[in-house]
Amino acid sequence: MVVMAACAGLLGLATAFLPVDLPEDEDDNYVQETVAMLAASPLDLNRVTAEELLAIPWLDPALAYRIVAHRDSVGGFRSLADLRLVPGMTSDWFRLIEPYVRAGHSPVGRRPAASRLDAFGRVTLRVDTFPPAAGRAAGSAVVAVRQGPWRVALAVENDPGEPVLPDWLGGSVALDAGVTQFCAGDFTFGSGLGLVFSGPHRRHAERAGATPRGPSFIRPVRAPLETRALRGLAAEHTVGRWSLAGYGSWARRSAALGDDGEVRRIRYDGRHDDSLTLAGRRAVDEKSAGARVGFNWGESRFGFNLGWLGYDPGIAPTDSLRSFCGPTLAFGGVGFDRLGHPYRLAAEVAGSSGGGTAGAAVVEGDWSSFRLALGADARQARFFAPLGRWQSTTARKDRVSARARARWTPGPLVVIASASSYGDYLVDSLPGRVGGELRTPLGPVRLVMGIERRYRLDEPRFRRAHAALQWRPDGPLGITLEYDDGYPENTIAHGRTVALRAEAGVGSFRFRAVAARFDIAGNARMYLSDPVVYGPGRSYSTAQSGWRFSGAAGWRLPFGRVGLNAGYAFGEKPGWNAALRMEAGRP
Repeated sequence: MVVMAACAGLLGLATAFLPVDLPEDEDDNYVQETVAMLAASPLDLNRVTAEELLAIPWLDPALAYRIVAHRDSVGGFRSLADLRLVPGMTSDWFRLIEPYVRAGHSPVGRRPAASRLDAFGRVTLRVDTFPPAAGRAAGSAVVAVRQGPWRVALAVENDPGEPVLPDWLGGSVALDAGVTQFCAGDFTFGSGLGLVFSGPHRRHAERAGATPRGPSFIRPVRAPLETRALRGLAAEHTVGRWSLAGYGSWARRSAALGDDGEVRRIRYDGRHDDSLTLAGRRAVDEKSAGARVGFNWGESRFGFNLGWLGYDPGIAPTDSLRSFCGPTLAFGGVGFDRLGHPYRLAAEVAGSSGGGTAGAAVVEGDWSSFRLALGADARQARFFAPLGRWQSTTARKDRVSARARARWTPGPLVVIASASSYGDYLVDSLPGRVGGELRTPLGPVRLVMGIERRYRLDEPRFRRAHAALQWRPDGPLGITLEYDDGYPENTIAHGRTVALRAEAGVGSFRFRAVAARFDIAGNARMYLSDPVVYGPGRSYSTAQSGWRFSGAAGWRLPFGRVGLNAGYAFGEKPGWNAALRMEAGRP
């Protein structure tokens, strides 16, 4: 508790002397929170299964199984550098995976000794400032203790501009007894393709095949997760081919209230920085219960999901034709997943008491030099399952979307083509698009070129071209020159970005930096991925011309690691941001 009090004090100092937060988009906040959840506790490469590795959504399933197979063949990873020896592990894949994994010291397949106590702590502080008199500050802290099959975790969070400290306080007590798992406190519940239950860390993690170690559908919260966490009791038990998981939860959600004080909608941004939101701060009691029954048959997995939600007071939106209205809601679904070689098939259909239905399907194939992934989603406006991938209960529309991605590697070349139809941009943050990319190695130099066309029904179509020249000899040194050009069609708006990236490392110290120039006209907006060594990545965006300089440094210490990143933007409205992340112990 002394550690938690110190963390709360640090968060208070970081936020007390900064002005009120700028408004932010709810979906951007949710995306950042999801990424933070993935980076909350690095996966131990010497214990993790392929199914658990696939909790990293951008990880190729084939590569996940290669990592586990290589580990089992050599007896374990001594350091993260051994990960480069996995067949198919490129430098790009290594950089994407590294922040979310670690090489533990325990032998493969063994639990910690019951007499040994493992402790872990993390503090993260972030500050963003923008003139004339607005700023943002946020922070979080996590303390976890594990002994044998028991694990206890406490988490605290303070979002930008919060008037209350801490903004969110949660924790969990979990027991992993092999075929039985139990959790009390805060947790997430995910299953299948996420139509009914979608924990952010489990959305893409369910695969048939080897029996997963540890909870497969219930995951105790190991990081601040204010808007997605359930709070109550959960348990999971496996008997032969059958598995049963269930939970009961009571949580308080923030809501947007009308002038009459009635609930218009549930807020999922986790921010409370204006009078209207303060009036609806945790104003709704959410009671929920859910269950999943699963059956494994060879390489196939079947799942049946059922859930119930109760709101007090009930939701009374302005638009009742395309929104959920009332105090209770029930939903359920059935899913199928088959992982063969060299393909994977998955499908799920669901319905709710609102009278709506939804469905999703995924087809993936991997034939040595050619990979293909196809997916489709559909839902009716009256389908409501707030614990699934579509949280919103207001202003819904009938939606059908599809996506495809192909990767062809003839020799040293890499050719990528992708396309997606128009979806619900407010929910998915993904407009329709079609594009392609070519990657060709030239010794230690690699050339990347790509084109893309994006479209929305209510905005001009957008064209984008990008190119990158990467020099990466053997070792931690690397330099990349990037060029990005984008513009909306039939408008005078135009945006260009030129960026120079560099990275280096000596021993346990690593450094990355980027310098970028933005040339923007009209209402175009350009994006830049900020460098990061430890912790989740962040994206910087701007709609004005100027310069952006940012850097990140990280130290891996015997007792933990420290990461620091900072950036400054020059232009009509200069601003800066900084973040500090400190970890100690073993998660």
